[in-house]
Amino acid sequence: MAVHINHAQFPGDVQVIRALFLGYATSLGIDLTFQSFEEELDSIPGKYATTEGGALLIARNSDPLNSHDDAPSNFIRLGLPDSNATPPGTIGCVALRRSSDGWCEMKRLYVIPEARGLQLGDRLVEAIIDQAKSLGYRGIRLRHFAGYACGATVVSEVWIC
Repeated sequence: MAVHINHAQFPGDVQVIRALFLGYATSLGIDLTFQSFEEELDSIPGKYATTEGGALLIARNSDPLNSHDDAPSNFIRLGLPDSNATPPGTIGCVALRRSSDGWCEMKRLYVIPEARGLQLGDRLVEAIIDQAKSLGYRGIRLRHFAGYACGATVVSEVWIC
């Protein structure tokens, strides 16, 4: 599978990013209302816009065997309104947004279930760290939930000097 990771393009990728973010939220099994998730969906790219010091990367399977006629099942699963309006094979995403004191925060790392096990998550993390470096951030934070059921939050930091 030939996978390419590039910047999401707006407004063209709004619906596919929205679908991936919804897949991410569903995979967590918790209510993201406390993070103003609906407002985030309604304002994509929002805080992830390059003008806000952010970035939104999207992973696509560019295998030439995937045409619109035999597009992968994730078009239906993701609920995209028109498969001709978005490139086939969208399989993951990751974002970053400005935090504070020269730091940024990694958000919304998600790979569709059909593409898991291919180290795509690792590639997305490496790509967003490279993006953070190119934007001049000192480091990147990742908030993740320790045991989704209890809702505890753990913050990890990666220095990227």
